[in-house]
Amino acid sequence: MCSSFLIKQDCSASITSIDLIQDICDELLTRLEYALDQPPPIAPEALAHIFKRCQQLLKVHNLSFFDKHAQNIIDRLTRMLRNPLPTNADDEALIIVALKSFYNLSQNCNVRTIMRDRRLTPLFHKYKTTEVGEKQKLALAILAEIMNEQEINNNPSEITTFFLDQLKQLNPNEYNSNLDSTLSGLNALMQYEQIKTKFIELGGFERLTSFVRDGNPEIQSDKQLEYAIRILRSCMFNHHETSNALKQDEKLMVRVNDLLEKSKENESATLKRVAEGFMWTVQKQEKFIEERVAQAEKKKQEKKRKAEETGVAEEEEEEEEEQKYDLMISYCWAESELAHRIFGHLSEKLGYKIWIDIEQMHGSTIEAMANAVDGAEFILMCMSESYKRSANCKSEAEYALNRKKHIVPIKMVKEYEPDGWLGFILGTRIYINFATHEFEKAIELLDNEIQLQKKKWKENKENVE
Repeated sequence: MCSSFLIKQDCSASITSIDLIQDICDELLTRLEYALDQPPPIAPEALAHIFKRCQQLLKVHNLSFFDKHAQNIIDRLTRMLRNPLPTNADDEALIIVALKSFYNLSQNCNVRTIMRDRRLTPLFHKYKTTEVGEKQKLALAILAEIMNEQEINNNPSEITTFFLDQLKQLNPNEYNSNLDSTLSGLNALMQYEQIKTKFIELGGFERLTSFVRDGNPEIQSDKQLEYAIRILRSCMFNHHETSNALKQDEKLMVRVNDLLEKSKENESATLKRVAEGFMWTVQKQEKFIEERVAQAEKKKQEKKRKAEETGVAEEEEEEEEEQKYDLMISYCWAESELAHRIFGHLSEKLGYKIWIDIEQMHGSTIEAMANAVDGAEFILMCMSESYKRSANCKSEAEYALNRKKHIVPIKMVKEYEPDGWLGFILGTRIYINFATHEFEKAIELLDNEIQLQKKKWKENKENVE
């Protein structure tokens, strides 16, 4: 049975089919691991094929024994890089296969977590310092995915300079597949403020702007454009000069809007979402917030006028905000299964009115989410690395913070520790840990926290009055 077929299966069909798929995957991975344990020499092509199949099988939804198999595969790759065989004529090719396999595995957030826990950064630093070439490029691309904020901040200039040197090969009128990993790595690094600042200072922002604005649409790939637009959007957060530069670049705006229309025609969902998010941040977000502020001021003045007409003091008027929802769930699609389960329990069993983006929506999804934030009393912020990496999730969370909403953080992934912008929003807030508590217990704690915050808000309001 083909591994790509298994990845696409709807595992909600039946318990029997789920068990069958899990058993098949377990057996296939066990056999592949056995093949990796056979005495050398093993041809680089055969090794690459085995690791590719392992990578595909690790993507299977809710794979049983995922940790065991991921650990086994990482063990074998680590041994290959730590103990290369100098007598093997194919040694150089085998090292490159191992590094490519590590890079491909690092695109899986669950494998990436294991790689971090194993503290593998020194291993890749060894290959980073080798002569310029494919090994160095792969090592740095892996480091961009697995380094934590502290490791990044120790020397942000070095890794930023390397990626900027790679970007010199970026030609708007040529397609270079070797730059896929460069742009992917840069996109991962943009979550770190020091890297972003250095990237802008050293001219990376202008180079990527030119790539998107001046490129040949018949030659450029959707994947590279997606990464480039994501990076440009990230450069806007907390950087007013870059934000203004993008707003004033009419040719760039026309180009991204053309890409948005093209993505709708071609049904390219990812490019559509990325272009939509960029256009929202550059052109619509500021106006949207201004309109919200104006509406609030108009409502305030209307209330004041009404109080004067009726002779009732303004402060005695009912001040409860009109909330359409009790809760809005802000989450990343990587954690959609748990987020949907939380939604189901809170709405069906506890009676909360909840806004959640379960299916792709018509119109501007981002604007719909901003409206949902405004219309909800509480925002459940579902924290994970994927959430932190998402520009849309960051936009949602920061919008909720700026609108002074009650934010209740939820930890979705066991090993994740919030840092950077997400750590700042978390601050001293109490988070509910769905990664370590049993689901029913976590729901109970979440319900208690929401009710406690409601009680505190009501008491504070009464004390002010």
